[in-house]
Amino acid sequence: MHRFFLDLPLTTGQILAAPQDRAHQLIRVLRISEGEQIVVFNGKGGEFEATIGSIQGHHCTIEVGVFHDVQTESSLQVQLYQGIPKKDKLEFIAQKITEIGVHELIPVISQHCASRSTRREDRIVKIIEEAAEQSGRVQLMRYGGAVAYAQALERSREADLRMIAWEREKETGLADIHHRFPEAQTIAVFVGPEGGWAESEIELASKSGVVPFSLGPRIWRTETAGIVIPALVLQEWTCGRR
Repeated sequence: MHRFFLDLPLTTGQILAAPQDRAHQLIRVLRISEGEQIVVFNGKGGEFEATIGSIQGHHCTIEVGVFHDVQTESSLQVQLYQGIPKKDKLEFIAQKITEIGVHELIPVISQHCASRSTRREDRIVKIIEEAAEQSGRVQLMRYGGAVAYAQALERSREADLRMIAWEREKETGLADIHHRFPEAQTIAVFVGPEGGWAESEIELASKSGVVPFSLGPRIWRTETAGIVIPALVLQEWTCGRR
């Protein structure tokens, strides 16, 4: 059954006009018919059964039905502070970590970033919405504009645990950090861009209380690290719980 994110207040019994982009998708792309069943959610938690009402030209209505308090979000909140990568890699990372269950994505401007800003912000937001629809999430991953590295370090202080991936760290791995901080509920993970982190950035992170950790003997691409590390963190810290 098709799932759709609607950035609208939703209540059982409500009949609403589908937003223009959704109406186009339903009528022209999916060629859906009156009376067909769909699922809708607004990112506030849970989801609703719904029915396609009247279809008139390029417009249609949606009849909101029974609410289901579906729980698909992890109890662990992972924040990815991602050094801005080249081209459209950030879009790919955003899609995959939404599917994985990451709580928030924060692009970071660091010394070795090829780009000093993110591109196509609206496109990334749309990708996050579509990935949430596909993966069954009932809340959208948070996403904001790019921040400078020092600002990112300060912002991350709210997390219970802060870690930074560094290829020169040879001893401390994720399992070691989990052993030291097993009860962390909010984890901030820093992943560098294609050029990695500058030594001065690692020093600043360490002084700020961020723990460097190793990815093993091989060097990962930034888009690999930005996806796999959050998945490993979620697995390591939530094994045996949601």
